[in-house]
Amino acid sequence: MDKAVEMATPQSLVHIKHSISLQQYKYFLLLFDEMCFLMDSGIEPDESGFYNIRMEKLADKIGYTPNKKDLWADFVKLKNETIAVNYLMKDGQPIRYGAGYISEWGVSNSFIKFKFPSFFIEVAKKFKEQRRLFLQLNWDIFNSFSGKYEAILYKLCKDYENSGGKRTPEFSVEGFREYMGINDKEYILFKDLNKFCISKPILKINKSDISDITITSHPIRTGKFITSIYFSIKSKTQQSLPIETDPLDDPFMLARVPIPMNVQADFLKMHTIEDAKLCIKAANEWIDAKVKAGETVAHGKAYRMALKENWKPNNQSIQQQEKELEAKKLAIKDDEKKKEQDKKNNEEILKKQREETNAISAKVKALSDDEKRVLIHKSFFLPEHEGKKNIFLEKLDTGKLGIADIRLIAIETKKHGITI
Repeated sequence: MDKAVEMATPQSLVHIKHSISLQQYKYFLLLFDEMCFLMDSGIEPDESGFYNIRMEKLADKIGYTPNKKDLWADFVKLKNETIAVNYLMKDGQPIRYGAGYISEWGVSNSFIKFKFPSFFIEVAKKFKEQRRLFLQLNWDIFNSFSGKYEAILYKLCKDYENSGGKRTPEFSVEGFREYMGINDKEYILFKDLNKFCISKPILKINKSDISDITITSHPIRTGKFITSIYFSIKSKTQQSLPIETDPLDDPFMLARVPIPMNVQADFLKMHTIEDAKLCIKAANEWIDAKVKAGETVAHGKAYRMALKENWKPNNQSIQQQEKELEAKKLAIKDDEKKKEQDKKNNEEILKKQREETNAISAKVKALSDDEKRVLIHKSFFLPEHEGKKNIFLEKLDTGKLGIADIRLIAIETKKHGITI
């Protein structure tokens, strides 16, 4: 069983042992962030102490709607993983406190209800300065990392980006392994630990087009061996967008879902802020039209297309596309109606033909043998029908002319317009 990791300060709340998966860690961060947001907004939990997050909001953050079965399994892991905390009670006495990442939860199609252990609630309420960096984490950047180690290192270094020394605390090698969730049997040699859990993740972070920091590792030797490590952080000022500091002037604030920073930056390299506002407004108009028509809309894709093609509100090409789409829908409906009507007409024709054939068959059946013989000669007068005629005459003479034969004679009689 994993040994619980201890946290000495409120800031250590985000510096917990990551033996959970990256996906589970993302869920933990999102739920804690949502609880802090609701608290700051003055929204109280329900009568049972649960906070809610909409499934749609969770899906927007992670990029897809999670499978409820997998989500449940991830929450079970979060509940069962132990965190140990040392802190002082009101009377100044120290106490060691243990809990899971979450304590209770419920999952429906539209929302998730959740509870955190009391320690997390206390930190969220009392230590706003310590969680401020956490709340300012750029989720789009963090969520872009698919590997657990680069995501954790990015998160760690973002917490200390604005610290005085722009560096993390020093970890012992053992403490770093525990923090990263690496068990005793993995990467036993430091060169392997460095290659797979430090150097490669840092390279991915530093080369990322949307990462807003670069990281440098600083291994510390004691004699021949590396015994500890820390990381220094440098902000990527070149990633800053040329927009006003007032959020109201940010053109991308008009978007209804977050637009990745690299998409914003690429657009503003070639266009103005006013162009961005017009694109977002045009995309919103397009989305509203789609929703009004009862269609499902991928908001993120709509904004990317609008920025890529530099859409404008009431853009004639967009309107023309909508008209053409509507015309196609009407044409499809008309075609379907025509096919349905043709089907009905054909059914009516076939029905009428069957009724007429049945009526003639009844008349043929009622004829005497001599009258039937005359009718067979009249109906099968063509040279190519000579064989059939002889068969029917033979059956008539031997008394073996059946209902199917009579029907075939009736069809041929009707075909040639012979009156019975």
